[in-house]
Amino acid sequence: GTLAALAANPQLLGTRYAPLIVELASRLAELITARTLTAIDSTALVAAVVQVLRNNPALFSDAKANLAIVVVDATLRIAMEDTAGVLRGATRTETVRAILIAVARTGAVKLVPLAREAATDLLADVLRDALKQASAELGRRLDLPGLPIVLGGIVAAWARGDLAKINPSSPAFRKLMLSLTLAATLAPNPQLP
Repeated sequence: GTLAALAANPQLLGTRYAPLIVELASRLAELITARTLTAIDSTALVAAVVQVLRNNPALFSDAKANLAIVVVDATLRIAMEDTAGVLRGATRTETVRAILIAVARTGAVKLVPLAREAATDLLADVLRDALKQASAELGRRLDLPGLPIVLGGIVAAWARGDLAKINPSSPAFRKLMLSLTLAATLAPNPQLP
């Protein structure tokens, strides 16, 4: 996965990003060994991270805080807790991509100052609450392919400070969910003909 991602993006070789991607690949290899992740999913995750990196180079601006590992670890932690099994396969990969984009654009300020484990814990708490609320909309105003859009949007709103805590009874949160589920409904759905 890592070699393919670096081969497809040779401009990353010889930059400060190559060691960070290798670090991510090492972490993913640990997860494969622990049977938390499959090799196929690992390859898809590396490709997603590289794509987000190319579009948001600031995501890796602080080599001490490899935010890609924070996002992957937090997302996988929540996926393992997810008894409904909605964060699997492509949905999990697209969720990592959406969360990485949200973190790159707005969340780095909240996460970079923290140690990696503390940043992972904080992001996992936000994701846990976001997934709980978004899952309640599945089959109503939201389908599975739209889930990553909603989760990324909730993380972005939290990172911007629009939400101090995810509170489903808050009018601001209800308005945000309505907006995000509408955006997810209007987004291209690769599963539709």
